[in-house]
Amino acid sequence: MKTSDHPSLPYNGKSGHVAASKTSTARAVFEDSSGVTSKRQLAILDALDAAAYGKTWKELSADLNVHHGSISGALSVLHKCGRVFALKQTRDNSQIYHHNNRRFEFNDDERLDFPVRTAHAQASDALQALLLAVDQLLECQTMQTVAAVRHANEMYKAVKHGI
Repeated sequence: MKTSDHPSLPYNGKSGHVAASKTSTARAVFEDSSGVTSKRQLAILDALDAAAYGKTWKELSADLNVHHGSISGALSVLHKCGRVFALKQTRDNSQIYHHNNRRFEFNDDERLDFPVRTAHAQASDALQALLLAVDQLLECQTMQTVAAVRHANEMYKAVKHGI
């Protein structure tokens, strides 16, 4: 097995699932351990490698006969891991994905090299930064740590309120 054949598992050795859902977690664990994840990712990579004009999730779903959620999740993981990229241009209101070996065919301003961060993920990052600043403040209160807490709090409030 080539290194490129190994599945991308960026979430603590897993392909990802909805944390609060037992069925989503069970599905991910089963698919990751049984080879389903690897086969799905390789099928997507092969399809994109052969697609001169890229593919949308809808096109991949139809070509591979795989449900939207499974295609979308696999594309997100492959995008996060740098094995595929999306274009800023869309087709039929969907992002166009390409295999990473076609990166050189597009300018930096045409590509989305990393998936878009959701508002929830941004808020989570801001909250983590705020909690870290509070921990540092509690450990050693200085003008700098007070300023860091104020700044982190403002960033969190801005993300939470969409400012």
